[in-house]
Amino acid sequence: MKQILSHRIASGAIVIHEDSVLLVRYPEQYLVAPGGAIELNESLEDAAVRECAEETSVIIKPIRLIVSELMTTSKYIMQKNWFICEYVSGTPSITEESKIEGIIEVDWFTEETLKNERVFPSIFEVMSFSDIIKYEGSPIFPPLIKANF
Repeated sequence: MKQILSHRIASGAIVIHEDSVLLVRYPEQYLVAPGGAIELNESLEDAAVRECAEETSVIIKPIRLIVSELMTTSKYIMQKNWFICEYVSGTPSITEESKIEGIIEVDWFTEETLKNERVFPSIFEVMSFSDIIKYEGSPIFPPLIKANF
């Protein structure tokens, strides 16, 4: 019998500022742009703003949707909507919310420092920071992937 998984809709913030990207690290030693599930009566953009502030203490302004990823996990099927965002203010730091989520590091990372890291979303594997910032095409919709979390 097939297992029916619940669905999760989430948003994330790709924040590139002064040649660095804002990322959080999990104990499994992967880095990911800040983000998480949307809440009732919340827009995708508002969820990206809230999640970024909760996880990193950084305030951002969403500019445009760049990629919408679909993935299966052990718990659910997730659609994660990633926005290119403008940095507004704040210094990256571990927050109470990020501690609860198991985040162990919050910081700005250069492309050079990411060369030997596992980084999500996958757009970082195929586009440079400058190409991500300049991208003005339609949102990218990669094929469904299986995530290991």
